[in-house]
Amino acid sequence: MELKQLQYFVVSVDTGSLSRAANALFTTQPHISKTIKLLEQELGFSLLERASTGVQVTEKGKKVYEYARRMLSEQQKIVLLRQQENRSLIRLSSMPNGELARLLALYMQKNSALSVRFQDGALEHVLHQVSHHQVELGFIFVSDYQSQALKNMLRHKRLEFHELKRAQLVLYAGSHNPCYARDCVGWAELKKLCFVQSREEDISLFSYVGHVRDNLLDSHHMRVTAEVSGDCALLQILRHTALGNISCRLCAHGEPSDEVRAIRIEGAGAVQFGYVKRISHTVSDEERSFLTYLRDCLANP
Repeated sequence: MELKQLQYFVVSVDTGSLSRAANALFTTQPHISKTIKLLEQELGFSLLERASTGVQVTEKGKKVYEYARRMLSEQQKIVLLRQQENRSLIRLSSMPNGELARLLALYMQKNSALSVRFQDGALEHVLHQVSHHQVELGFIFVSDYQSQALKNMLRHKRLEFHELKRAQLVLYAGSHNPCYARDCVGWAELKKLCFVQSREEDISLFSYVGHVRDNLLDSHHMRVTAEVSGDCALLQILRHTALGNISCRLCAHGEPSDEVRAIRIEGAGAVQFGYVKRISHTVSDEERSFLTYLRDCLANP
């Protein structure tokens, strides 16, 4: 059995046709057909049912298809190792934040030999990725109110938190939002708005708002009409609707886009921004370099 045989089979199933598979693989239909028939003979059962309109995978073929895709995927990872041999790699995860993504992009621009794997998600998702060795550093936001709950989770997962900055809590608003032209908003005005917020799980950054200035704003009574899991959808909703978003601002200057403004919330406290890592993990030279760059940017926004 050869990987090429499995490749021809998988592509034939994906395209639903031997001729389309041949076009995709830059070969001929007879060659595709012959290769798959040899594989079927070796296995002792049929993988595809052939017809004038295309091919259908058999029941046994479905199981072979699952295994074959995994084998081809692992082969591709091995090939990528050679491409990455002369490149540094950092694996990061973060709660959704456009400013952090922008700083990462600027850092990559200065370090052309760097490879980056970056994912975002809710706080619990970030902690899971770090603790399960899927990434090395996870960037998170957490309020003082939630810090004890976070400490308990970190202890359980054998992680540690390193603060990088006390970030400002602000209202992000697009041109359709009634507060768009304001420099500052109060809690009474926030109560009248509807919001789009990033998806949260057990520890909610959004609920922190309900504990600012003696609970003048109760987050349970705020109207969150849209929930997203990434910054791209969040930015589009802010641009085209009257919804607002309460998030942390890392840098004092600059806006997320020409159509969305960061508006100061009167009386709002700061939130901790930093990274988590496994206690056993030694920060690499590449990771240390990025953290140093990040600290410098946050100290001189």
